[in-house]
Amino acid sequence: KEQSKEKTTMASLLLALQELKGALEEEVGTRQRLQCAHFEVTAQLEQKEAQLESRANRIEELQRELQALRGEQESWRGQMQLARQQQEAAEEELRQGRRQHDL
Repeated sequence: KEQSKEKTTMASLLLALQELKGALEEEVGTRQRLQCAHFEVTAQLEQKEAQLESRANRIEELQRELQALRGEQESWRGQMQLARQQQEAAEEELRQGRRQHDL
């Protein structure tokens, strides 16, 4: 009777250990999947950060180009204004010359 009770207890303990082993294996599998997912997400984030940094550098480059173009535009405007003033002065001179010639 004592031996039968011992066998039952051993069988119960063995079953409990097998269940525990299964639960631990499942836990290990879950941790491994989470770790893989973590590495994957980390790699994606690093890639996105690199893309954002590249875009930020391109934006800075374009802003510098835009600033240079605005400077050129202002220079051209100044030159056009000077040319208009010179043209108006020449036209005025021409009118003055005609008036004197007509007199």
